[in-house]
Amino acid sequence: MLAYPTIMYFVWQLGYLLVTELMLKHWLAKRPDQQTSLRWLGTDPKFSLYILCDKIFKKTLGFIPPGQELSDLSLRAKFVFVLTQFVFTIICMLMPMALVSSQTANSVWLCFLFMCCTWNGASFYIEVFSRRYAVKAFPPADSPRSKSSPRQPARQQVASSGVTRGLGAGQDPNPNPNPTQPASKAPAVSAADQKQD
Repeated sequence: MLAYPTIMYFVWQLGYLLVTELMLKHWLAKRPDQQTSLRWLGTDPKFSLYILCDKIFKKTLGFIPPGQELSDLSLRAKFVFVLTQFVFTIICMLMPMALVSSQTANSVWLCFLFMCCTWNGASFYIEVFSRRYAVKAFPPADSPRSKSSPRQPARQQVASSGVTRGLGAGQDPNPNPNPTQPASKAPAVSAADQKQD
């Protein structure tokens, strides 16, 4: 049952090496920032698989000489990359075979995936949406939004924004040129207006 997927893997791996190591070798050498699968997986010392391969092939087996690193992408490092990918592919092929052959294992796996998806979705909802809501509902004190907080009643929000019937946003319904004195309720009547009466 593993024969056909394994053959397909080797066909893909040989095609990959043919393209990256022969056909595009000089083109890739001129472009060190161009990412390939080997460069992505084999040059990141923080990557967990890189750390595992470094422990096994360099420190335990001594396959990589002491002066070399996996990130050097030498011929030995490329062999480690191909072998690791092959082992990973076999493990990934064994799992579906076990799940297909057992309904109980399949059900347990589906429940596990459902719980993981639920946990990730709930964590995202709580962590991200709650932060966004907190920023909108409780703005910092120095924020311009804190002057008209959504917690104020609707009338106070309208009054604080200066939007009333017949006025545009930001216009004061009672303009007062002298802010130290309170604005009068009724407009002052001039002497000329009084004489006309």
